[in-house]
Amino acid sequence: MRLSDRLGGKDNNLNLVRFVAAFAVLVSHSFVLSSGNSADEPLRGLLGMSLGDLAVDVFFAASGFLVTRSLVERGNGIEFLWARLLRIYPALIVMLVGTVLLAPFFGAHSLPVLLRLRETWRYLVMNFVLVRGVQFNLAGMFASAPWKDVVNGSLWTMTYELRLYLSLLALWWPLGIFPRRRKSLFKAFCVGIAVLALGWEIATLFLLRPEIAGQIDPVPRLVMMFYSGSVWWIASRKVALDGRILVGSGVLVAAIWWMGNQHLAQLLVTLWTPYAVWWLAFVPRGSVLAFNRIGDASYGIYIYAFPLQQMWAVTFPGRGPWAMIGWVGSATVCLGFLSWHLLEKRALSLKSLPARLLPRLSRI
Repeated sequence: MRLSDRLGGKDNNLNLVRFVAAFAVLVSHSFVLSSGNSADEPLRGLLGMSLGDLAVDVFFAASGFLVTRSLVERGNGIEFLWARLLRIYPALIVMLVGTVLLAPFFGAHSLPVLLRLRETWRYLVMNFVLVRGVQFNLAGMFASAPWKDVVNGSLWTMTYELRLYLSLLALWWPLGIFPRRRKSLFKAFCVGIAVLALGWEIATLFLLRPEIAGQIDPVPRLVMMFYSGSVWWIASRKVALDGRILVGSGVLVAAIWWMGNQHLAQLLVTLWTPYAVWWLAFVPRGSVLAFNRIGDASYGIYIYAFPLQQMWAVTFPGRGPWAMIGWVGSATVCLGFLSWHLLEKRALSLKSLPARLLPRLSRI
């Protein structure tokens, strides 16, 4: 079975895969936010990568796959950008406004004082714009938490996510001068960027000092994962989804890690992860597909979890990571599904608005 054979329609497990990845980020952060020490994350000492790192790889690979497909099949940069903004901003705005309103209860100034501070508006504006970076602190909020002052540490990946969306448009729009070859040239550029990003990641892992390799800059890995997702979609007609390939390559990666070559294992994990995502998303059938009926809570879990975990850490100090995972995880999953059904799903129903209001944009 080829990957392309399963791309017609939405009858797949991508929602479930992203849900598990989002919850994995919550689990990973629970160890750090309970103690204030990033070394307490169990997988970091074993693999040199945390569970959260692996989950972010899943998100970026899936994102590159889906949004590249969306842009090429739409053939419209404006509609593509509008759809991406609808996916990102409704829940982001709720999170930003909600944290400002709750800040006085968790160590910050009173709300009238907060609203007069430049820092508050910088927090709102920077974290709304995203492309210029994020601001993690908010006037003393969570100052007593083990991981001090950070309101939402998950936002850093969204800066890169949005920049990568814009990078696709930066390729797509100039190629409009070649209307007949636009799609083929666009795909070729995506493959080229993926290759360059792979070389960048290899250099990061093997040419830097071992004690800091792979930890000083996440950009190479994120770019590689995103554009590798693009390449997997471009090559989907040639990709065989075979459980034997999945297991065999996974065993090889585990063997290399067991032999002590951690950096090579890290590199191979980032190459193996997208294939694992496609296999899990498109091969298992039957009752597992019923998960799609309850909606896509993954983004809501990702965007709301960190502030809720910090609130727990301040309110119930010393309770440990497993209590945080149980209680905050349950609350975040519920909030994620509410966010999807009451906010995100309704926002996405407006995807066709640019085409209806400004038909001429359909040629851009």
